[in-house]
Amino acid sequence: MRPPEGGGSLGGMTEPGDTPATSPDPSLPGEGDTDKLPQEDTLEQRGVDDVMDEGYVPLDRDPLRGKNLTQAEQIEGDTITERLDQEEPEVWQEPQQPEAHREPDRAGRIEAVSEEAAGPLGEREQDMVAEDVGVAGGAATAEEAAMRVREEDDPIGLTGEGGTPG
Repeated sequence: MRPPEGGGSLGGMTEPGDTPATSPDPSLPGEGDTDKLPQEDTLEQRGVDDVMDEGYVPLDRDPLRGKNLTQAEQIEGDTITERLDQEEPEVWQEPQQPEAHREPDRAGRIEAVSEEAAGPLGEREQDMVAEDVGVAGGAATAEEAAMRVREEDDPIGLTGEGGTPG
């Protein structure tokens, strides 16, 4: 540091970092601490000692996906294909997967088919054919638990283990 022009001394300053603009004042709150409550004053117990130690989990998706970032993109807009690609499927549109602990060919709750769907044998065929209407509360009767879904091209007949007559 150079002495000021016209003489004088540097004796009045202590350290260059202790200027009034940068020196901490104990009577003022620190930067960014004005809206944070101390942990002991909050009602939430989050498992950390200091609120500032809490982590942040970023989103799993790209936040800029589908955004028109440039002026040209904003004027042009999205195509219908791009808009459809951005849509999330509704819950009821997702294909139903069998539950992991269930056998894949086991039928759920079964109901008799209507007379129109029964076929040419009418009432007799209703005794042999039923519709799987899904799991109803997870509780099935013994008869329903024994039922299996059979494809049209599967052979008819009782079979045991290894395809032997059962």
